[in-house]
Amino acid sequence: MSILRDARKIVINDGQFTANDNRVTVSQSAANFGRIRPRSILHILHSHSAVAGLLNASEQFDAPKCDPDTRVAIIETITDWVQAGNSSSSSSMFWLHGPAGVGKSAVAQEVALLLDKERNHAASFFFSRTAVGRNNGNMLVVTLAYQIAMNFPPIRTYIAKSIKHNPAVFTLSNKVQMQKLIIEPVNKVRKSFTYRFSNLLFRRWNQPRLIVVDGLDECDDPQVQCDLLTVIGQAIQQLHMPFRFLITSRPESHILSTFQLDSLFQPGSGIDVTQRNLGEDSDANDDIRTFLHKAFKEIQRTHPLRRHLPEVWPIPTEIEQLIQKSSGNFIYPSTVIRYIQSPLLRPHDCLRVILGLSAIPSDDRPYGRLDDLYYHIFSSIPAKHKESIKLIFDILVIPRPSEGDELGEFTTPSMLEKLLSFPTGHVEHILGNLLCLVNLHGSDKPVKILHASLADFLLDSSRSGEFHADMGRAHQALARGYTRLILEAKLTSISSQLTSSLLWRICTTCQQHTIASVLYFQALNNMRHMAPWTSYISIYSLPLPTALRNL
Repeated sequence: MSILRDARKIVINDGQFTANDNRVTVSQSAANFGRIRPRSILHILHSHSAVAGLLNASEQFDAPKCDPDTRVAIIETITDWVQAGNSSSSSSMFWLHGPAGVGKSAVAQEVALLLDKERNHAASFFFSRTAVGRNNGNMLVVTLAYQIAMNFPPIRTYIAKSIKHNPAVFTLSNKVQMQKLIIEPVNKVRKSFTYRFSNLLFRRWNQPRLIVVDGLDECDDPQVQCDLLTVIGQAIQQLHMPFRFLITSRPESHILSTFQLDSLFQPGSGIDVTQRNLGEDSDANDDIRTFLHKAFKEIQRTHPLRRHLPEVWPIPTEIEQLIQKSSGNFIYPSTVIRYIQSPLLRPHDCLRVILGLSAIPSDDRPYGRLDDLYYHIFSSIPAKHKESIKLIFDILVIPRPSEGDELGEFTTPSMLEKLLSFPTGHVEHILGNLLCLVNLHGSDKPVKILHASLADFLLDSSRSGEFHADMGRAHQALARGYTRLILEAKLTSISSQLTSSLLWRICTTCQQHTIASVLYFQALNNMRHMAPWTSYISIYSLPLPTALRNL
């Protein structure tokens, strides 16, 4: 079909035609940039932008948002930071980080919406790993420039001049794009008579302006993520207007390294960076409680089966169970509520499923969003580390009593390396990109899982599939590791107290696995004088052959 059907007397000079999904667009070629006007610069910037990542974009219709009366303190902290200072203040950065599902994007969205109402929002970009364009970090700078040009009309003239001077700017590095499309135009506006006159008479330009870069870790290339951080840092050093860059991401190892090791972010560099771990928000449990109470009241008010719900539902202890499972992360309660409020299901039965009081129907996925998140994270593990990480998590999620087993030692990176025959430093190295799931506090501190719901996911094969935690393999790995340490201890004459302690750990971590008896026998043949360990067996009711009991 002709794209110029029924057209007459048409002249196209230096046009470039692009076919995309049966749609045809005509854009200006490099030759035409010589005739750029400030009014047309928005169209040019728009054509090179990933507009699906903008605040209020149609693709963002179901974006996470903060429930009213939740996250009040952190939202107030960020808005105060944005609005602090005057027109001569320096630009600065706020890095909001935290584990997967903690609610970083919801906070960023809420802050942007609030400040947009106050005309104090310059630009936003919400990355998404699964959305074409929104996962491309190389489209960030021009997309921000497009929005800044929308909110700061005087800047358009200077962006137009920059593109006229170098029409290929859209193909250049992020650093050059930031320099030519944002830094230089902003600084020229700052020096211009228009800016000074408007600021003097109307205070039009006196407020700092918010720029949000949400979900930086969802950019599809870790190297581009680090590059964008340094490019933004350099912009903060050079901008003569008080922009506030709010960056949200998981604390991935390469992002942490950039902040900790790059000279750009060291003291004395002139860059003001505020960091906040949303996973350590002391108000999180109270906020989740508020969210759950409101959500259940709404279900009681609007659900088609509301008349058949118990008068008191849910009871307070059930709410507290859900809060405990949330581990301070909003993705768990929001996923649970989305399941319970389904008009096609019975809310009371759904809650029983969530609380483990009823079996999950075979055609149900109550934790769908949560499972998809965990599955994606584990699927992103490099192939060469996948088996090692799987074995580590198998061990980390071994069900254990809440107190009294004294087995925390085997979850430290250094002990895991000894037990699993890993080289020194290997555990912290390979878990470095999973800081959205675990906390690392040094080689001699236990690895801490950040989500109570993660163990449920890994221990349920119907949810975790190929990543299902194999308890048999975990116990065998620990038993073999402890046996090897016992034999090494015997050969090097380490004290009997240490050795009996290791024997006890074999007992308590290898229950109900036949390999345990073989390993005990092997260890005891070398150490018949270590009888005290049998008292621990009786505590844990470990079934052992009579011959071994009498040793």
